[in-house]
Amino acid sequence: MSVKYLTIVISFVCAINIQAQTLEVKSFAVKANDITARTQPRQDINGKDCALVKVQLAAPNAVFEGNVIGNVAYNTSEYLVYMAQGSKKLTVKLEGYLPLEVSFQDYDIGPLEPKTVYLLTISGVTNGKEQEPVRTKTGWIILDSEPSGASVYINDEFVGNTPLSNYKQAYGTYKYRLESPNYHPTTGTIELNAGRFEQKIILKPAFGSISVNSSIAGAKIVLDGKQTGKQTPATLTEIPSGSHTISLQLDKYAPRQQEVMVEDGQTANVSLTLEARFARITISTLDGAEIYSNGKLLGKGRISEDMMEGYYDLEVRLNHHKSATKQIQVIAGQSQEITLNPTPIYGSLDVTSTPHDAEVTIDGKLYGKTPLTVDQLLEGEHKVVISKPKYTSDTRTVNISENVNASIDAKLDVAVEATPPQIQNRTSTAGGSRTFTVGGVQFKMIAVEGGTFTMGATNEQGGDAYIDEEPTHSVTLSSYSIGETEVTQALWQAVMGSNPSSFSGSQKPVEYVSWNDCQDFIKKLNAITGEKFRLPTEAEWEFAARGGNKSRGYKYAGSNTLGSIAWYDDNSNGEAHNVGMKQANELGLYDMSGNVWEWCSDWNGDYSSGSQTNPKGPSSGNFRVRRGGSWYGIARHCRVSSRSYSAPTFRDSHLGFRLAL
Repeated sequence: MSVKYLTIVISFVCAINIQAQTLEVKSFAVKANDITARTQPRQDINGKDCALVKVQLAAPNAVFEGNVIGNVAYNTSEYLVYMAQGSKKLTVKLEGYLPLEVSFQDYDIGPLEPKTVYLLTISGVTNGKEQEPVRTKTGWIILDSEPSGASVYINDEFVGNTPLSNYKQAYGTYKYRLESPNYHPTTGTIELNAGRFEQKIILKPAFGSISVNSSIAGAKIVLDGKQTGKQTPATLTEIPSGSHTISLQLDKYAPRQQEVMVEDGQTANVSLTLEARFARITISTLDGAEIYSNGKLLGKGRISEDMMEGYYDLEVRLNHHKSATKQIQVIAGQSQEITLNPTPIYGSLDVTSTPHDAEVTIDGKLYGKTPLTVDQLLEGEHKVVISKPKYTSDTRTVNISENVNASIDAKLDVAVEATPPQIQNRTSTAGGSRTFTVGGVQFKMIAVEGGTFTMGATNEQGGDAYIDEEPTHSVTLSSYSIGETEVTQALWQAVMGSNPSSFSGSQKPVEYVSWNDCQDFIKKLNAITGEKFRLPTEAEWEFAARGGNKSRGYKYAGSNTLGSIAWYDDNSNGEAHNVGMKQANELGLYDMSGNVWEWCSDWNGDYSSGSQTNPKGPSSGNFRVRRGGSWYGIARHCRVSSRSYSAPTFRDSHLGFRLAL
């Protein structure tokens, strides 16, 4: 009996081993797009996040051994096996099958990573034939936004930017969140239970605008301490909602700032009044004298500047004069008119001649007859002419020193009587312009058609305009003619029989002539020609300089590039030049900017804002107007609207004139 029993047991055990089947690993890999380990996380006893191994096995009741955390869920041929991070193997046991030990490194998978999903597919299960694993149902999540480019988070994990169209997930419920700079975050729920879920989300702006204005246009706008690159008036767009600080900065004005609240999709308004921290200071001195403030050159003769409040040391310098100085205090809003003249440095001169009673002209000014003593004569070189009818003139250059008496003794020779100059011809040219010849010297008068223009500091003059160029005003003029060039030394010699100029050259403009000298010249010229030549009015001069009815709105007479149309301190090499060498303006007039200042007929006076017809200036005054700048002057003085003035008796080497008719 005992031997028979043993045989039965052995046979039973052999039968079990013969019937046992083998499980096989079909595939094992990381499932990169599966976020189940993140949306349904599990932690080990140490609080560390687990990995998730999804085991596809077409049989229930499998047992899993290894670093398995918590219960194993089974759903439609798929097991959810959570394992501790760092695990290296998993054993699968199923009744009727030999245990399957899966070593991860055999499938190029290292120790398991936290929150990572792995897919293990096991084959070898048979019920007559092997069953195919059941596929997980998936669909596409398609999200777009306005504006596009928003960051997309699914269950708090970043998955891309809108438009999102290639994101595939298992059926289920998901939470989404969209974020974009300057827009409010938007959240929602996705129910993925079909082949695709598609939605476009309109993001709500988290910004507004700020409209900024100031009492003085052109102030720089600063937002929260940073320059915006814009000036008032302006609108700042896409400003994040919330509290901000607007600051305005403008040269010579006190900075202002204001807190402003920006709301979503709304425009906040900021309007600030700027407080001036300057005053208009006008400084007048002798013609040609240089005006300095705290050592910086401001200009010559007369300047008007907007100066910041504070103390300034003024100095006026002029050759052959002792500088004059003065300290001033500038108080914001309080304009000042200051006259500051340097003190002349004098010597003296005795002039005698044979025969006596000869006229003595010094630098173009008649001083008397010989014998003569000039007690106050500026130091430096002077041109002295001793002349007497029927005698040849004697011209000398004398150097005068401070408190030193110089002397000249001239001997005049008898001269042959000269034939007085006669007009030789007068011809008309196209457009009404006329050419005259006097004493063999030709000069041309250009016809200027009458019209209406705005006189004074017009827009193209920019920040260079002085206060005496304001206010602008409308002027209507009748037709007239004006000299094509400044009066030359040749023409002055032909009419007057002498030449007072400092710079020698028949085609250079005559200079060292006073306003009164010009009247003497015009009187003689009219007697010779039978015409009615005159000096232009200030309005006629400016209209012609601007180009008359052909004006192109230039800053200077014929161009916005001064060097192409004018001789001035930057290119003159310290002297006057032949007329007509530079580019003409729109009317064909030369040198209306630069070369020499040009006398006008008007007394100097302030402008008024009312419209005027053929204005002739004030009825009286102390100074006559001169226009156009000179070889000695700065660019600012060569503008078509720039004004200056001198006493009618004043002469200088940078002062001449142009005829009108």
